[in-house]
Amino acid sequence: MAAAFSLSIGLLQAQGASPVALKISTVHQATAGEDPFTVKVSINKQNTQGFARFHVDLPKGFEADEIESENAGAVFDFRDQRVRFVWANLPEEHEVSISYRIRITEPRLKGNLSLIGRFTYTVGSERQIADAAAQVTIVPSLSVAAAQAIDIEAYQNEDAQPSGATSPSPQVAAAQATDVEAAPNEAAQPLEETSPNLTPEASAVADSGEVAAASTGSSVVKTSGIFAVRQKPYMVDKEYYVNIQITKAQLSGSGRVDEELTASVSKVEAIETKGAQFSVDGTKISFVWTEIPQDTGNFVIAYKVTPWQGNAPLSVQGMFTYSDNSGNASSVNIVEREVDFSIYVPVPPLAAAASQAPEAPLVNQKESQPVQRGLVFKVQLLATRQPVKNRDAYFSRYNITEAVAEEVYEFDPRQYTYKYVVGPFKKYEQAQKYRDLAWRKGITDAFVTCYYNGNRITIQEALMISNKKR
Repeated sequence: MAAAFSLSIGLLQAQGASPVALKISTVHQATAGEDPFTVKVSINKQNTQGFARFHVDLPKGFEADEIESENAGAVFDFRDQRVRFVWANLPEEHEVSISYRIRITEPRLKGNLSLIGRFTYTVGSERQIADAAAQVTIVPSLSVAAAQAIDIEAYQNEDAQPSGATSPSPQVAAAQATDVEAAPNEAAQPLEETSPNLTPEASAVADSGEVAAASTGSSVVKTSGIFAVRQKPYMVDKEYYVNIQITKAQLSGSGRVDEELTASVSKVEAIETKGAQFSVDGTKISFVWTEIPQDTGNFVIAYKVTPWQGNAPLSVQGMFTYSDNSGNASSVNIVEREVDFSIYVPVPPLAAAASQAPEAPLVNQKESQPVQRGLVFKVQLLATRQPVKNRDAYFSRYNITEAVAEEVYEFDPRQYTYKYVVGPFKKYEQAQKYRDLAWRKGITDAFVTCYYNGNRITIQEALMISNKKR
């Protein structure tokens, strides 16, 4: 079983005179084939903004899973033994943290696992790098005889299927099914890194949203640097604004974005098409290009949605489909993140949504707590579809002594979501400290939530409200 968290720490300053510093924290020792362990990466980025990425390579026999609540707005990917976090725009906070879990799929492994992480970003138009490293001692599973144990390095040259390999988790399998398609009976091979001709921000850190495209022939054509991110839809004056950034690298040729809304709408209008033909068919929306825009390496499109009922929640699923430079068709899912693309298109700024403080779909808080006026923070420990019957007993297992409140949200008239939180805290830093305490107590999915006048809002909205008060 993995040892206590935050024992092995690597810290290196960025190359050159840049103020960015990177720190990797994880366990000292882990047992192969048993519980996964968490790796936390702290990035002291100061005022650095724009496109950035972090990556670390894992040897064969190790796999990584996303901790969704701890990605700091980045797009997570694990493929070809590389862990990646990619930001279209870095968060505003001076220090951000990301976390992921490592599973050891081969129980025979032993030796030292070196985690060498690299954060790549831009200052002006110049590429900058910050590196950090940590080391974990791997011991073989107790079920493995000493004579069967194998060094990590030696295992990299072993051709046989790992004797104790496990199937990827549902989350990893879904991510792989989403992002990688291979021709029948062929496996996608590792892809070469490229530096596509992107805009100054993106070109300095162009990494790999690599996609293995399924061709009609017997070969697999590989394309690097293509991915799509949707800013979480936000409401201003009872209309939702949806902004999507396409990072296309050196891609040329035809392409399309298809979105499907999961709620009834009154009207959908295009705001920025970047030359695409825009069409709406009920709840299905399409942007179609005969030639994808070539002026930059990435671009933003936008549309707005008027729901039938006032503040009804809006959920969107979408896909970017394209023909690569060899004429082969492929696609990537559009992932949704709490980022801000509103500055790139003629839409109301995200701050306008925060200033209107739209009501979250909170049904009740169970306990008769007074509504906290202004901006406050809490730490969410758990979310379930069914209420926790004996709350005190449940959380006492994690040595949680503070009062845990139950919040009930209605996302569907037939279904409720129960969220369990500690707080409120007046300062974000106070909530962060309690979140870190919850992590140390074993609740590794705990994260900070924000509220304004009793309504739950995003961290980005909270930062905007906080900045206005200064």
